[in-house]
Amino acid sequence: MKHSPLLFFLLFLATFSSAQGTYGTTFWCAFMENLDLAFNGPPTFVFQIDAITATDGVIEVPATGLSIPFTANAASVTSIELPAALWYSEGSEFIDSKGIRITTDEPVYINAVHFRLFFTESTRLLTEAELGSEYIVSCYSDFDGSSPSEFVIVSTADNNEIEIIPTTFTFGLQQPGVPFTVVLDEGESFQVKAIGDLTGTQITSLSGIDLAVFSGAQQANIGPCTGGADSHVYDQAQPVDQWTDLYHFVPFFNQGADPVLILAAEDNTDVFFDCELVAMLDAGESFSTTISQPTIVSATGPISMAQFNSSQDCNPSGFGDPNMLQLFPANRQLSSIRVFCPEGPPNSGANYIAVHYINIALETSGISGIALDGFSIAGQFSPFPGDPLYSYAQIPLTPGEHFISSLVPFNGIQYGFGDYDGYTSNLGYQEINQVDLLCLDIEVEGLFCIDSLLSFSVSSAISILGYDWDFGDNQQSNLANPEISYSNPGVYTVTLTVVFSDGTFGSTSLEIEIFDCPEEPCVLDPELQIAYTGQPCTGLEFSFSPALSFASYSWDFGDGGVSSLANPSYTYLTQGIYTVTLVVIDQYNCQFSTSLEIEVPDCMDPCLGAGDITIFFDGTPCVDSVLTFYTSAVFDPNNPPFTIEWTFSSGDVFLFEESVDLSFSMPGIYTVTFTAFSFPSCDYFGTLEFEIFDDCGDPCINPPNLDISWSGETCIDSLITFYAETSAPLVDYFWEFSNGPTSTDPSISIVFLEEGTYELSLTVTDSDGCTYEEVISLIIKNCDPCKFEPFAIAVLYVGELCAGSEIEFTSTGFLNPATFSWDFGDSGTSIEDDPTYIYENAGSYTIILTGLTFEGCTFYGSTQIEIAPCLDPCLFPYEVAISSEGSLCVDSILTLSAETDIPDPDIFEWTIGTNAPVSGTPLVYLLTEPGNLFVALQVTDTSGCSWDAQLELEIDLCVASEPCNLFFPNAFSPNDDGLNETFGVFYNCRPEDYRLLVFNRWGGLVFESDDPDIRWDGKIGDKPASSDVFAWRAVYTLEGISEEVSGDLLLIR
Repeated sequence: MKHSPLLFFLLFLATFSSAQGTYGTTFWCAFMENLDLAFNGPPTFVFQIDAITATDGVIEVPATGLSIPFTANAASVTSIELPAALWYSEGSEFIDSKGIRITTDEPVYINAVHFRLFFTESTRLLTEAELGSEYIVSCYSDFDGSSPSEFVIVSTADNNEIEIIPTTFTFGLQQPGVPFTVVLDEGESFQVKAIGDLTGTQITSLSGIDLAVFSGAQQANIGPCTGGADSHVYDQAQPVDQWTDLYHFVPFFNQGADPVLILAAEDNTDVFFDCELVAMLDAGESFSTTISQPTIVSATGPISMAQFNSSQDCNPSGFGDPNMLQLFPANRQLSSIRVFCPEGPPNSGANYIAVHYINIALETSGISGIALDGFSIAGQFSPFPGDPLYSYAQIPLTPGEHFISSLVPFNGIQYGFGDYDGYTSNLGYQEINQVDLLCLDIEVEGLFCIDSLLSFSVSSAISILGYDWDFGDNQQSNLANPEISYSNPGVYTVTLTVVFSDGTFGSTSLEIEIFDCPEEPCVLDPELQIAYTGQPCTGLEFSFSPALSFASYSWDFGDGGVSSLANPSYTYLTQGIYTVTLVVIDQYNCQFSTSLEIEVPDCMDPCLGAGDITIFFDGTPCVDSVLTFYTSAVFDPNNPPFTIEWTFSSGDVFLFEESVDLSFSMPGIYTVTFTAFSFPSCDYFGTLEFEIFDDCGDPCINPPNLDISWSGETCIDSLITFYAETSAPLVDYFWEFSNGPTSTDPSISIVFLEEGTYELSLTVTDSDGCTYEEVISLIIKNCDPCKFEPFAIAVLYVGELCAGSEIEFTSTGFLNPATFSWDFGDSGTSIEDDPTYIYENAGSYTIILTGLTFEGCTFYGSTQIEIAPCLDPCLFPYEVAISSEGSLCVDSILTLSAETDIPDPDIFEWTIGTNAPVSGTPLVYLLTEPGNLFVALQVTDTSGCSWDAQLELEIDLCVASEPCNLFFPNAFSPNDDGLNETFGVFYNCRPEDYRLLVFNRWGGLVFESDDPDIRWDGKIGDKPASSDVFAWRAVYTLEGISEEVSGDLLLIR
């Protein structure tokens, strides 16, 4: 059974752009306990504030009354350093006064940074409006258990009773799974620490009051390698009601495979990577793995997803220590953001961070409209392998301030790494767009045999209204779950086209093969057995026997992990007993299964593998025959035994040897005892009884040595000839290489085409019929460093691409350059590593870089740039026009709209006749008198540049010919500006039998009126309603005809 590539569809529904997410005026923060204050100098705490417009603000500690006023500058990031003090709690489970509230007059974005040499961390802060009363936290357990995981809670109001259900034993002696409560007042904080992993701990305000929660670890060693350095792990948790089912994951640049942690909010949640099932979770359960490439992560229920940077020793870049990032879902987006890349604490001169990056994900169709510091970065994007409708980029940044803007909303992260240090944070969000990833998948039940009834169905993330099945043999169906049979064997392509509930179309196909099956094809059970190799702590390679080929494989590893590979590799992260289950489906669609129980030890146990061991020997147990004795013990290379002793009943004793060779001169029964000891008290013990026989008369006892020698260089493309060296009279040879070649000649010659480690085995037979074997490993290298020259490199540039401006060029992609030769395409050249250049004239230029490495190899790179004249952006000839819709008659409703190609319009200011200017678009206006009406429009973009348009209209009385019209607007803004303050009907003929009903998004009635002149003022009861989408329905009689109409209404504050 073969699936065709799936088609993906993204549906954008309502977008709400009010100040929400991480853009607002009120924020709560708390820092967590970091490294012991006796080490690495004092911490520095900083708030980075991105203000679009200048604003005043204040940092408060409500529990103590501390207040710190500040001013944030417009269109820049202002760093506010907190006074030198301990801004976090030390210890666990006591009420403290460390909660921080930041308020501003105008909306801002805020990053919280905890600077500490080798232990820096940061987080993007949520606004108060995005906080919630229920959390399930993500933390991280230190690799060797020497430092605790932790989280801290801040209350936003007084008398807040909070229930905590920990998942592990806490420092305050709270038991796992047993709820306990604490009552906090506004701004009070409560930190919880545990040596175990607090991931999955539930935090709920029983008072229904919002909380701010931050989680991670005081220090943690993260990554697939052991022995790496640890660091502080910290990020703000998102409330459960903010979790969604779709994330766009992009790994940190050049950091290898990133560990991720996924938590489920509901039972029976399936988790998918690029539409492939990887885990099945219940509420509160987690799934940990590593991801090395951009991946679409989806689920059948709400999930949270944390991304981690590993310890520096695990990272290919050689930079960065553990950091945690609680990813924002794919639908959390924004259109612009200003970021600051710090090298260290403000004004300190410290250089904690060496490299900085942003990762961005957005619609592929919108990459042409995204810019960094005013310059297009479209060329740096690549499509997601799992969804080509979305693209991603990993973009390097220089230290300091940068501005990202886009015509299409995007989602992203910011991060930086240095020597055993780093920071990570989300870029933030101001819009919540509904995004659905559709993984259409056809499922078939029944046997793939002629005349066998097959039942077809399809799974989808969005409801389907219509089906069109084509079964590849002229059979078709419009049923949701059709049943058919095939009368002839062969390969058939089943194609399904569907209509979704929103009216869009989707399509997928499935290839199946129909067989002329034997009678009862599923009777012959293959009697599967699961096997594995490797160590449970470092990764298991699973296989099964008999080694048959099946159409599909489904592995369940017993801890939420799954795989569809034939022979998957899997690593268990915690000790326990797990049941591994394998379900296979053969070519006839018959299903078979088997299972195996595996015990995974505690990988932190320094005595792992100690205790009773088994002794083995190789050789023939005859007098004067040499035997080699060895054991099953596996010693930790970081903790080797400090003593090893072999004791034989023959009186022979060997010390500090993991294996020994010994022969015996007398026949009889002997005993050997093996003992070894390592720290901290690890004992290894084994004994073996064996029998030595008289001279066996075997000419093959004590064979001469057999060695393999060779001539030639162990390099790719070099001829190497291998020989057998022995004193035995050889008559037969069999050479076998791990990459395939074999020979029965006395020697073998071979040329290796690729680097790598190869195994060569030689089996020989002498004239007495004795067989010997020798195996060697051979490392083949590329001895010519310039074999693949010229090496391709990337040419990068920074600067304003206009005539007369200085542009800095650099290159990346080669690690050992010696010389550089730059050609800037206008006869200008340079031999500097990173030259700067000024183009005198506008035009298109191709930059070519060539050079040599220290090994004498050539490298090459090129790029093309467009140099434009340096113009005042406010002089750019953007177009602005006014369009009108409606009758130009007195008492008619006129809708005025702006049409413009300005890329980032911000303010639309209208002047109609002699009325005062008003803002917004479109504009609804009631014509009250005849004559000429002059309309003026000024559009201002986010940079403060303005463009104008005018329109003159002639208004008539139109009394005789004006038909009766009613108009219900689709938006209003009750914000006391005198325009569009109420919602109701506009008419030129008064309707009869009138009734208007307005409902909220849950169907609740919020307003009703039976008088067309009584309109809704945007209040529910006596309180103003928040910005939201409402539904309305109206009935009326006009000119003797009864009508019923309905629609959606956007209330804008």
